[in-house]
Amino acid sequence: MRNFFNVEASEEDVEIDSSNALVALEQADALFDVGYKAATFEKDGRIHRPVYEKGKNEGKPLYHWVVREDTGEALGLHSGKYAKLPSYRFLGETAEAVFPNSTSEVRVWDRGERVALIQEISEPVDLGGGDTIQPHVIWVSSFNGQWATAVHSLTNRMWCLNQLIAVPILKVKHTINHNELFQFRVQVVEAAKERAAIQATMARTLKDQNFTDSEFLALVRDIVPLPPKPLEGEIHAKAQNLVDKKRKGMITRWEAECEHWGVKNKWLAYNAVQGTEQHLLHGRGESQEEKELASLAKAIDDKTPLAKRALVALNA
Repeated sequence: MRNFFNVEASEEDVEIDSSNALVALEQADALFDVGYKAATFEKDGRIHRPVYEKGKNEGKPLYHWVVREDTGEALGLHSGKYAKLPSYRFLGETAEAVFPNSTSEVRVWDRGERVALIQEISEPVDLGGGDTIQPHVIWVSSFNGQWATAVHSLTNRMWCLNQLIAVPILKVKHTINHNELFQFRVQVVEAAKERAAIQATMARTLKDQNFTDSEFLALVRDIVPLPPKPLEGEIHAKAQNLVDKKRKGMITRWEAECEHWGVKNKWLAYNAVQGTEQHLLHGRGESQEEKELASLAKAIDDKTPLAKRALVALNA
């Protein structure tokens, strides 16, 4: 299976060789079942189990641990109002129903606390000269409470493996009526192909507009301003160092883009900013896999403010 997210294989990686969403989840060890165990605590030599004292949940546990049935590992701690999903199977079944045999990758965080199922929803789009983008949708959910169940439209640039800004399509919190809301809203995901076409049009529009070195430097200074003057001493020095790191990273990447493609345009300017934010500033971790997982999580979490500012400025 093609890996569009540049995660190098490690001893923990599982090779995914099926485009069926459920099979891919199983091969990635993401189809495990979970149980919900009432949370307890010890006091004065006795075990206490907090419960709701009134309302429709009266007598039910106040908190539950989410526990993997196969390993016994705890994945999260939630209130009794948290949706008790038995596994990630619902995610794979729905993804397969909407875009059959389209799964390209499954990413699993830690012990299964979070999962992302990635599908290719159309053929790659050549913007010209071999600069190709691949439209995806990403289905995500979690058992640790960090992510709601959600679907994002995400376009991946093949040359540098930049993950362009993720556009949220739907989001459903893990509340009691989670399943009903998810199935009701999922029909909007089918419009992801139209969203991908819009992103491709935007990319071509930027690519057709020339952009000079001086214009790029002005863009960088605009989206990464100097620290405010009231900052002094060590705090100011740290803030200045961060500004310098961001600006230097963007300029270096801009130069690499221009050298590789032999042109200078707004599309390359955007990718220089977006790529720096994704790979240099947010790709934290010990191994290559950890860095890429952190980078993908940032895109899913919609935490790419510099790329957003750049896109607004370039489209002004």
